[in-house]
Amino acid sequence: MGFSARRDNPNVPTVGSPQDFWDSFEDPFFLTNIAGDFIRMMTSGINVLSGANAADRLLFKTDVVTSDSGNWQVQLMVPDSSYGTTRGSIYVAFTRLKIAPAQEETFSIPKILFQSVTLDGLSVEYQTRYYLPWKLKLKFPAAESVIGKIKANVKSGEHILEEKVSVPEPENYVTAENTRGKVTYDWVNKPDTSQLGKQKVKVLVKDDTGRSAEVEFEITVKELLSVKKEIGEIYQYAAVPDVKDYFDVTTDGAYTLQWADTYDTSTPGNYTWQATVKTADGREETKAITMKILPHPGIQLKLKPIEDRTMTLVENSDTLAKTFKNYIEEATMLGEPVPIDDLEFVSSESSNTAFQSVGKQVIKITVQAKHPVSNVMIKGSGTTTVNVLWGNTILVRSANGHSAGAFALDVGNSNGAPATLAIKQGIESPLNEGVGDPNSPFDLFLRNGNSVYSQDVTNRATLQEIMNAYGNTQNNVTVQMGDIIKIHYPSKMANGSVVIVNEQEQNYTYGSEYAYYKVTPYGFDPAPVMSAESADKEFVLGEDPSQINPKDLVKNVMINGAVADDAFYTVENLSDFDTTTVGKRTMKVKITTNDGLASKEVEVSYNVKWGSTFVIKGLNDATAGAFSLLKNKDQWQIKASQGVDETDLEAPVNNLFGRDTYYSIEVLRGGSSAYFYGVAGNQSIRESINGFNDGQPLNVSKGDVIKVYHAEPVGKNLLMEDELAKYYTIGSNYAYI
Repeated sequence: MGFSARRDNPNVPTVGSPQDFWDSFEDPFFLTNIAGDFIRMMTSGINVLSGANAADRLLFKTDVVTSDSGNWQVQLMVPDSSYGTTRGSIYVAFTRLKIAPAQEETFSIPKILFQSVTLDGLSVEYQTRYYLPWKLKLKFPAAESVIGKIKANVKSGEHILEEKVSVPEPENYVTAENTRGKVTYDWVNKPDTSQLGKQKVKVLVKDDTGRSAEVEFEITVKELLSVKKEIGEIYQYAAVPDVKDYFDVTTDGAYTLQWADTYDTSTPGNYTWQATVKTADGREETKAITMKILPHPGIQLKLKPIEDRTMTLVENSDTLAKTFKNYIEEATMLGEPVPIDDLEFVSSESSNTAFQSVGKQVIKITVQAKHPVSNVMIKGSGTTTVNVLWGNTILVRSANGHSAGAFALDVGNSNGAPATLAIKQGIESPLNEGVGDPNSPFDLFLRNGNSVYSQDVTNRATLQEIMNAYGNTQNNVTVQMGDIIKIHYPSKMANGSVVIVNEQEQNYTYGSEYAYYKVTPYGFDPAPVMSAESADKEFVLGEDPSQINPKDLVKNVMINGAVADDAFYTVENLSDFDTTTVGKRTMKVKITTNDGLASKEVEVSYNVKWGSTFVIKGLNDATAGAFSLLKNKDQWQIKASQGVDETDLEAPVNNLFGRDTYYSIEVLRGGSSAYFYGVAGNQSIRESINGFNDGQPLNVSKGDVIKVYHAEPVGKNLLMEDELAKYYTIGSNYAYI
């Protein structure tokens, strides 16, 4: 038994079954007094309500009855499923008529079917049915005990009201959960918008079940115009800042906020500035701050890393005016970038860059640019260290290692400025001490082989005197591309006369007293002068050309006028080196300095002699082969070769002998044959030479005997000694060597 979901008020969900429904049931009073009878009213015999069979069916349904309070209606009925049974159900339908707090409800039912049963012992004597009135009393459960309490929640976020505005509805700040029917929100403690700051407020939430809940929270009332910064700071010449950066306005409506006066930033100092706010609803308020106008700090320069800030010895005093932008990585004015192209050079407040020596040098760069707001010219300076490089420089050292003059080349530029050679200190050195041993550190300036400028320096000359005497009044000399600078440095002190290449000292004297440098658009190119003579070397027939050092073919190799150690150069053959035949011949070799800066081709002559060779003659006394004893490192070898130039290698050895052996060579070792080679008469001379040991030198040992057979014993089997032919056959066909 419970509330009918179908008939209940749809706005108020079912709350469960009423308690102790049958507890209010009472027997009719007049039946209990029947004399002699034990009468009992039964409610369990449902069959009596509907009848035990179809003929006896009594349809049962009470009238709809409203409770005394008018809150509820009730109706009892028997379902069809209970017809003809002794056990079944009675449906009780409650309908809510209005929302009210839970209470005891009384329903006065006009009639309901009862039956009395007269019992005689344990047997049923008879049954009697009655329709009688019945007061049904029951208590419905309270809504809160079934549904639970209302949950009132404060909306998230900070709750802020404007100063002196109307108080909003409380539901703007509170939400409710687990409610039924209409929900109402009422202020218990209302916020006072005339009072600034935080306030505690309270809201009451109710619904149609009679339940309620209170919630307390804070609301902040903020002033209309508030100061963000009591003290502001701006720089001289700056634009007047936005008033909103210094004041806050708290309003949801339209408003205007502006400075109360026209203010100027051209003069540093402390000033009082006021701002006024006007709202759309007519409110107005003015407040003030202190504004500090700071002196402008000027342009800040960020210069490039030292490795990117370089100059050379040829810079002049106005170099920075042309190149100062190359040394600035970034320029800013109060943190804002200033385009480098907008910077102007202030020469009167910048460094002179006519440097005398290399290394780290301090320079000052001063620039100026217009202020972006006021157009006032703002200056800025940067002091930094630059690395002064050698560039294209020849350095001559004094006896004690100081400078005796550094000659820096400026190759000119595309505007037609001539190339010049200027004298500098190069390295920081005493100016008034004698340079010592060196003399003529700058000897000749040659053009087309002719001396154009010459300066001799004595041992007692000081660096200052050398510099003063050099060149024109600006201490430089005009040069042309292709000119040769000749430095004479007799003392030959290590690294006393050097040229700077890629900022490294390089010595191109090659151990001599002289150094030669060619002027080019790219700087100095070492131009060493070379000469050499043929060594007229002698070699023996068959000697391996790969074992011959080409340096042995030349002598008196001179670089810069002095015989050079062979460690300074290499020699390579430009034509084949031939030892296959005897006689004098020539070939070309190329001598090159190790650094590849100079080379010279030289024709050399050499003579190939017989050495220790036995010669085989053939038809018409033609040389059919020459077999030379040579030593290759520690190994003795016999090598076959042509011997003389005029031999026709395609001719037969001696075709008169046909296929018969014309000559043979046998190596005897310890009484046995270690190698044998025979040549037929009809073989070509080329075949007979190339066929010996398959064209490779034959290794032999000390003590081996060479047995040479020749079919013609007279004048055909020869041994060459001291370049003379000798006969050892003694009239036989054999010779033993």
